[in-house]
Amino acid sequence: MKHYTIGIQGIKGSFHHQVAKEYFGGKIEYVACDRFREIAQKTKDSSIDFGIMALENSIAGTLLSNYLLIVSFDLEIIGEYYLPINHNLMALPGTTIDTLKEVHSHRIAIEQCEIFFSKYPQIKLVEATDTAIVAQKISEENLKGIGAIASQNAADLYGLNILSKNIQTIKNNQTRFAVVGHRSHTQKKNIDKVSAYITLKHESGSLYALLKILKEHDIDITKLQSVPLIQSPWNYAFIIDFKIETYAEYISLMQKITRASESVKVLGEYTSQIHSK
Repeated sequence: MKHYTIGIQGIKGSFHHQVAKEYFGGKIEYVACDRFREIAQKTKDSSIDFGIMALENSIAGTLLSNYLLIVSFDLEIIGEYYLPINHNLMALPGTTIDTLKEVHSHRIAIEQCEIFFSKYPQIKLVEATDTAIVAQKISEENLKGIGAIASQNAADLYGLNILSKNIQTIKNNQTRFAVVGHRSHTQKKNIDKVSAYITLKHESGSLYALLKILKEHDIDITKLQSVPLIQSPWNYAFIIDFKIETYAEYISLMQKITRASESVKVLGEYTSQIHSK
């Protein structure tokens, strides 16, 4: 089995780490990165084989900055992975919720668990850079009275007890992650999903014309997201994810889209993952 070096945001125990384990399996070397830009740079420089980057959350929405990193660093989406995000409250063994003074976690994790903590006004919620880093710090520094919101994986890795499971307000909470690299090795017969970055012509009806082409080919659009063009205020590009039936039909479709657009950049051709409901 091939050995891969995978860049993840955060450390072992993070959700990005979990995605890398479940997607690749086998023997993997992890490179912990503080920021997504670092993942993009290391992938571009070939100091890692692949990177894992969150693209969108079913509650928080799209991470536009990560899509733009894929565009600007000329990376390719070679796969996707939908991960259920279950937040757990954890602390050192022997700790109870009533003895907690503070709970630390990433800002988004805290926001997604606010209703749970409304029942415990004595607990101060403190923002941190990463969910798993907090769990690691509590374990290594023996921080009593401090809790973390993190994954089951983080609790297992750092020897923390889970005080309450699945504390997120919306239980069916999922994040879609991209596996990014330089070049997809997916066989054409297995490609059924495409991500594209499209700039439309500055004329009336240009978006309608694009959508009409997709409609005529009976294309299932799974994402349509406007993106501001930083160098051209109040002008926009579009990120479009869509499903395809055959590669030959896809090539014909892209020829029409290219003629109707100012520019087209394919961000990835890959095999879709069916996510849980």
